[in-house]
Amino acid sequence: MSDIYMIRHGQASFSSENYDRLSTLGCLQSEILGESLSHMGIFFDAIYSGSLERQRHTAERVLERTPAGSSQASMNTTQRVSWKLRYRQ
Repeated sequence: MSDIYMIRHGQASFSSENYDRLSTLGCLQSEILGESLSHMGIFFDAIYSGSLERQRHTAERVLERTPAGSSQASMNTTQRVSWKLRYRQ
């Protein structure tokens, strides 16, 4: 049976020129989440993300630190991560 994980992006850069960018804490949050999922043996066959920069960067940082990050399946990250989903139009 398949599992679906819904992950919210890391903390944005509040009060900066580019609010859509992950803050230092947001980057750390994404990395810790990826490492935690890795320690639990959770890996992904596919990752879907919204089109915002902070959403894409969160997905990339999580993917880099999960078991799939070192497997052949994730070597083609651009094929595995889709930026097509949007919650705002």
